[in-house]
This record gives sequence, C-alpha cells and structure tokens, in this order.
Amino acid sequence: MLSCTYNKPQKGGQTSSSKLIYEEIDSLNAVAWEQRNVRPDQLPGYSKEALFLSDSLNYIKGKAYALRLVTSHLVATSQFDSAVRQANIVINLFESLNDTLGQASTLNLQGLSYNGLGDFDKSRNVFSRTLQLYKNLKDLDGQSRAMNNIAITFFYNDDYVNALKWYFECLKIREQLPDKGTLAIAKSNIGMVYRRLAKSDLAIKYYTEALDLVRDLKDKVAEMTVLGSLGTIYYDQYDLVKSLECHQEALRIALEIGDRQREALAYTNLGAVEQENGNLENALQYYNRNLAILEDIGGKTNKIVALMNMAEVYRLQKKWGQAIKVSQKMLEIGQANQSENEILQAYQSFAETYKGMEDFKKAFHYSSKYHALKDSIFNKDKIAITEELSAKYESEKKAAEIALKEKELAELKHSQEARNLYVLLVIFVLVALVGIGSVYYLRQRDKFKKERSIAQKNRELAELSLKNEQSKKDLLKSELDYKSRELINLTNFVLEKESANKEIEEKLMAVLKKSNSSMSKDELSDILLSIKKSLKINEGHHELIHHLQQLNAEFYGKLDEKIPGLTMNEKRLCALLRLNLTSKQIAVILNIATESVDMKRYRLRKKIGIESDTLLSEFVNTI
Repeated sequence: MLSCTYNKPQKGGQTSSSKLIYEEIDSLNAVAWEQRNVRPDQLPGYSKEALFLSDSLNYIKGKAYALRLVTSHLVATSQFDSAVRQANIVINLFESLNDTLGQASTLNLQGLSYNGLGDFDKSRNVFSRTLQLYKNLKDLDGQSRAMNNIAITFFYNDDYVNALKWYFECLKIREQLPDKGTLAIAKSNIGMVYRRLAKSDLAIKYYTEALDLVRDLKDKVAEMTVLGSLGTIYYDQYDLVKSLECHQEALRIALEIGDRQREALAYTNLGAVEQENGNLENALQYYNRNLAILEDIGGKTNKIVALMNMAEVYRLQKKWGQAIKVSQKMLEIGQANQSENEILQAYQSFAETYKGMEDFKKAFHYSSKYHALKDSIFNKDKIAITEELSAKYESEKKAAEIALKEKELAELKHSQEARNLYVLLVIFVLVALVGIGSVYYLRQRDKFKKERSIAQKNRELAELSLKNEQSKKDLLKSELDYKSRELINLTNFVLEKESANKEIEEKLMAVLKKSNSSMSKDELSDILLSIKKSLKINEGHHELIHHLQQLNAEFYGKLDEKIPGLTMNEKRLCALLRLNLTSKQIAVILNIATESVDMKRYRLRKKIGIESDTLLSEFVNTI
C-alpha cells in the first residue's frame, strides 16, 4: 500500500510537496482500478488511503476516483443497495469536475448494481446514459461494453429478440476494434441467445466462429468455455459423437493447464453423454472422477449433482443397494448444509430408487416427504414473490399519486398567476381610461368587453381542462383497481393436484382388495389414511381456481373469441403473461421448472402463430 508524508498546502496556493502527493494519489487510484478484477481484496485498502490523502488536501478529483473504488468493491461484494447510493455521490462529484469518463465508468457500476437487485428497467436506463456518454467521447470500446450490458438486461428479462438486437449492435463495433477477445465474447453471446431461441444451427455457427478466435489468441480458458457450450448444443441435437469430441477436448485442455474446476465440469458432461449413449460403466467412471475432484476442492453444491447422476446410473443398472447408499450420502450433505433443495433432491432419489425396487411403502414414504418439503419451499417462494409484487404495485401507485398531485399544484399555480395578471390588466385599463378621458370612453368600453369575453373563454377552457384531468384520474384509478384484482388473482392461485392423489388412492384401494403380499392390510390402510389427509389439504383448490376463472372471465372470453381451442392451462399462462412476469417467476407460481415454462411459451407461440420478433407478453396484452 502506498504511504507517504506531505506538507499541508497553504491557503491560496499549492506547495511542491502537495503537487507530488496529487500525482501519487492519481497513480494509486489508477493502479487500483486496473487491478480491481485481479485483486479485489485490496480495493478497500487502496481506496481508504487515497480517500484519506485526498480529504487532507481537499483534492476533489482524487476523492472522486477513490470513492469510485469504494463503489466497485461494493458491487464485487454484492452490496448492491449501498453501491447504488454510493454511485450517486460519485457521479455528482464527476459532474462537478466535468469528467465524462469518470461519470460513464461509475454509471456502469450503478447499472451492474441494479442488475444485481433484479431491477432491469433501471439498469437499462443507466446503461443507456452510459452509452450516450461514451458516444460523446467517441469511445468505441466503451460503447460496445454499454451495448453488451443493455443486451444482458433484456436477456435476463427473457426478451431474447431485443437481447439479440443489442448483441449484434455490440458485434458491429467490436469488429472495428483490434481486441479479438471481446469480439469472441460478442459471438459467444449471440450463440447463447440463439440456443435459447432453439435455433441450434445459428448457435453452432457463432460459437464455432468464437472458438476460432480464442484459439488464435491461445486463450485456453475461453476455449474450454466455448467447447463446453458447443458440446451441450450437440447433446441437445442428439449428435452424441460431436458432443463427446467437444467435451473430451475441453477435458484435455483442463488437464493441460491444471484447471481442476473445469476438469470436474468436463467429467460431468462426458458422463451425461456416455449415459445417453448407454455406456453406463463409462458414465459412472466419469461421475466418480468428478466427485473425487469436488471432494478435494470443496464443491458442496456440485457434489450433490454428481451424486444424483451416480444414483441415476445405479438405478439404470438395477444396483439398488448402491443407489440407496448414494441417496443417503446426498441426504447427509443436505442436512449438514441445512439446504432444503439438497434434502429435496435426496428424498426424490430415495423415492425413485424404492419405486424401481417395487417397495411401494418406502417409495410412498419418501415421495410424501418430497412433496411436503416441495410445497413448503413453493409457499416460501410464492410469499416472497407476492410481497415483491405488492411492494412494486404500492410503489407505482404512490408514484402515480405524487405525479398527479404535482400536476394539480402546477395547474393551480398557473391559474392563480393568470388571475393576478388579469387583475393587473383591469387596473391598467381603468387608469388608462381615467387618464385618457371621455373622448376614448366608448372605445375603451368595447375593448374591456372583448377582454372579458376572452377571459370567460379562458375560464371555460380551464374548467374543461380540469374535467379532462378528472377523467384521467378516474382512468388511473380504474387501472390500479385492475392491477389489484390481478395481484389477488396471482396471490390466491394454487396448483391443482387432487387428481394425482386420487389416482394413487384408487390404485392402493385396488391393491388393498387383492393384496396377498407380506404387506398387511393395516399398513395399506395407514397409507390410504395419509393420502386422505393429503386430499383434505387440497379441498379448497376448486374454490380458488373457480375464483381465478371469475376474475379473468372477460379475458378468457376474449381469448376464446380471438384464439379458439386454447386449453385452460394455456389461458392461465396468458393471464400470467399479462403481468409481464419472467419465466422464472411463472415457474415458481406454477410449481414447475423454468425450462417447462419456456417450452409452454414456445408451444403457445406456435399454436397462436405469431412472428418470432413479437414478444408473447406484448401480444397477450393487445387482447
């Protein structure tokens, strides 16, 4: 860390010692900024010393750049709320210094903070301001980074069409720059979006171009990343030969450079391909190597995934004892980590194993545990989403009320000024009448009448304007009431699951009547009793679904008129899309995987027959 002694400058000038310290502060800030991604742990020390020296000398530029380091550290440590507030202070300092580059770099940090908070609309606005500043500076590299960040906000919002548009804008600029590394990143990002859009051929094209670039640059880490992506796309296409080649090449590079984390990932991918090929022993060997590395380097979360894969292979091999041992190890890790999701995966593994063994009593036991814990997790997530939506709704409502009040005050002030001006004008006319005399009396009276007529028309126009504003207020209230109904609809929506439980009940009743196995009728009766208790939990579902249909009756009617043949599940998906929810939020509400939501959206898009460049949520909101 930089340390130095200095003499405090005298008022009205600078000493030669203080000038040297200014240079040292600038150097300290510059070095720390360049090293922020390499040694982020040193940022607090650098910024603290630079800030102390700058405050001592009242050196505003040094203080601004030191506080930018503080903001960068807050972003790196995921303290996003604090980073947003700190960024505002720094931006104001740079504005006072007319430092456009400082403003742009700090706005970029603020945009990343909003991304971290999940507020992609705000982050997009901030990145747009950043882009304009870089355009003013004619900084092509800065422009490309801003465009890339704007694309990311659309990608996180599942708006792949706009994400692709901005990634291509970024690509156009990066093709003009000498840095081929950033060009490879741009092509990889485009490949990633095409993969999400299920356009595998285009995804492979751009990933392959990115691969050629990183190989020319001899960037081994980037080469492994692109190879992994290509291998996954080939796997999705069921081109297992090419998928295997990509993952084997990624493994070779990982072993060459000693990257154990990516070596473990390559083993997982190779195991998946071999499992799909039916080479179960090879798959098991890869999964075991993956697990051994994770145990060595301490990858707790990935360890659960490795164990899940191993349990699946053991079940395919009908090695039930091994599958149970692996499932037990998963459960122990989940309990040690106090991770509900890991425990959930262990219960699921137990249930699938005992089901394969035809030990239905234990299979039902773990299946019940799985569903009970899954419902608990779902309810927690649903409450969190409901609270988030409620807070957003209240915030928008208050913002609308404040804007309306500010407009009313402005109109009132304008009206008062108009009245004052009118009074002054009348006084002026009266004085003029007295001064000019009776010769001009008749002319002035006519003039006064005309002015009064104009004033009357102005008042009438003002009254009409107030009525229009009232109409706007009524419309706003109607829209807010509608959003409230939609929020209630979302909060009270509960998934249907009675039919599955009833089907199990009927099957077990049949078993109970015919049972000659070692399982006693009392045990089967206990299972039936558990199912009936589970069914009681779901007795209110029909009433809630009926309530959902009532709230959306008019909307569902419009859907039937415009798009005949939609199923009830597709209508419910349309109702959720009207709220502009992301696939992740819809997945939590419907208690399904995000990929399942993407598939439902894809099927709905095909069924409706809308163009790929039209957002599904925008189309639904036009109905």
